[in-house]
Formats: sequence, structure tokens, C-alpha cells
Amino acid sequence: MTQRKRNSISLTKAERRIEGMQTINPKLDFSNGFSIATYNTKVIELREKLAAYNQAQTIVDKTHNALIEIANRLRVSSNSKLDIIVGWVEERNPTSTLGY
Repeated sequence: MTQRKRNSISLTKAERRIEGMQTINPKLDFSNGFSIATYNTKVIELREKLAAYNQAQTIVDKTHNALIEIANRLRVSSNSKLDIIVGWVEERNPTSTLGY
């Protein structure tokens, strides 16, 4: 089952807030380390982490699907081999209880 990609409501709100603040003054600075530039740096950091998370999730999903596929192929192969063995034993010993 594929996991949904993650988004962030906080990221969306922050991006809208930056747009609004930039309409007031693109170089707005409230001092104390809070400016559009520092706020935008945090937004970019979150966006990058979110992208990395979603990329990692995609890899996990692909690996999970590959595991399921190989497990199914192994199951089919094992059942087929077992059928061959049962047939071989019954051929040589008709009173065998290996059959289904």
C-alpha cells in the first residue's frame, strides 16, 4: 500500500504570510532576528525537509512493493516445487500420504 505524500499546512501558511509581508516591504525587519529573510530561510528549510521525506517515502513504497512481488513469486515457486515433489513421491510409492 502506497503511503500518501506529506504536505504541511504550516508551510503553506508561512508562504502566504511571506507573500503578504513582502507586499508591505520586501526587506521588512522586526529586529530580534525576525525578518522576512530569516523567516524565508526557515520556510525553505521546511520545504527541503518535506521534499526529502517524500522522496524517502517513495523509495520505501517501491521497496515494499518489490518485497511483496518477490514474496509472491517465491510462494508460487515453492508451491509448484512441492507439487512436483508430491507427484514424484506418489509415483514411486502409491500408498504415500503426502498427497493432498
